[in-house]
Amino acid sequence: MNSLVSPRVTLYIQIHDGRPRSQKVALAKALTDACVQGVSGLVPENVSVSFRVVSYDDVSLGPDLLSDVVGRKVDEDADTSPAR
Repeated sequence: MNSLVSPRVTLYIQIHDGRPRSQKVALAKALTDACVQGVSGLVPENVSVSFRVVSYDDVSLGPDLLSDVVGRKVDEDADTSPAR
């Protein structure tokens, strides 16, 4: 099938900063594979995955910035970890 007339898909993924390149590559591959399996005639070369990297300071869960929520989770995990 000619790539000019075959289906095209663009995915926009918001991901938090700090993710290593290897995780982005693995996610792009998994998303591309899923799209190719789910859309008749779609080829991997016609799937575009665009990552938007955002800081934990730029997202909130309710009234709390995610950076504060993650910070509390880290503190809670440290409080519940077994003493050495």
